[in-house]
Amino acid sequence: MKNSKNFVKLKKLLYQEGFMIKSFNVKFNRGVVSAKVLLEKDGKKELISGQEDDFVLLATNLKETIREGTKRIVDLTSLPVKSSSQYYKNMEYFLPNEKNKNPLKTAIQRIMNNTSKLPKNLNLKEGIIHCLKKDFENYHAKNMLKNYQDSKAFLIIQVPPIKSILEKLKKNKIKNIKSYEKYYKLCEDIFLKNIRNHPPLKAFKIMESKFKIDTNFLMKNFTEEMKSQGIKWDSLFKTFKGKMEGVEGIKNIMGEYSNIYEITNKLLRDLAYLLKDEQGSNDLNSDAKVMELLKEKGYEELVKDIEKDLRHGGIHKSIDYSTKGVIKIYDSPRKKRTLKKTLTYQEIIDKYNLLKDLTFALIITFILEEHIIILGVLESPDFKFFVIENKKS
Repeated sequence: MKNSKNFVKLKKLLYQEGFMIKSFNVKFNRGVVSAKVLLEKDGKKELISGQEDDFVLLATNLKETIREGTKRIVDLTSLPVKSSSQYYKNMEYFLPNEKNKNPLKTAIQRIMNNTSKLPKNLNLKEGIIHCLKKDFENYHAKNMLKNYQDSKAFLIIQVPPIKSILEKLKKNKIKNIKSYEKYYKLCEDIFLKNIRNHPPLKAFKIMESKFKIDTNFLMKNFTEEMKSQGIKWDSLFKTFKGKMEGVEGIKNIMGEYSNIYEITNKLLRDLAYLLKDEQGSNDLNSDAKVMELLKEKGYEELVKDIEKDLRHGGIHKSIDYSTKGVIKIYDSPRKKRTLKKTLTYQEIIDKYNLLKDLTFALIITFILEEHIIILGVLESPDFKFFVIENKKS
């Protein structure tokens, strides 16, 4: 069946000539249905009006959406959602209903009363990732949308406990609060200027494209490292009569330094990727390049306390322990070598504590920022309308 001229004209203006719909109107008057659609491009306006069935039906499938924070009118028939009926069905995930005018408040009560149907193994980050891939049948995406209000409520309720846990970590684990707060503010500044300055959905996409780390894995890894270190240090204190001294003791600390450095370096690398110029040649494939870029971008204070010569631990052949209470670090393990620096045992312990404080600051920043970004996505009109436009059933 041949389409009407108005139908063909509207489709042509939209998809061949790049016009945008500014407004539309569908009227029913004395048994006659008519439609008007106003389009615009570069100041030029086109008004199409008519009563043809196909044109009127097309006009009824024009609906409002939001993309990158801007309201637009789109043709549903050109999108996966296809129809107005599915559009409104998808919208029900996010809207209050007549029975519940404040669904978020009710969801918060469910979470607090432990009556929520939110699956315990639900990963909201994975849910968002699969939604953006239009994989709405994925377990995490499906359950996140089905329990949308409870998902938001869970994130909101989690903020105080997360902060409380982090405060306890800060109180019990941080050796130098002043240094820790300096590191934290620098990390937060990078997030604020390079991720949080974007709309939530774009911020999430930047996070996913730039970051290689898994914050939950890193936190578990770091906590286990601290636990292991505590057991080893208890043993050393007994061996050395309450004093952290002796070659074996300092080698142990340097080994812990090396292990924690591996975690720290991964986090610093991801921060550096946020600062990296897309056109630049620096591909950050080494520790030195990561630190160089952070310094270049004004974040030297974030890395200046790292002792790169300790990153290989206490068994490196270029380190000499022959002098009591001191280690000597050379430029190579060969006989003909040059002394780079000398460190006392206390200096090594101090540097270890600074690295630990830096790692805590990095992990805490990444955990909190990821949490904020995920909640921002779930609340953002861009994300809601992406689901509304693209979910087929």
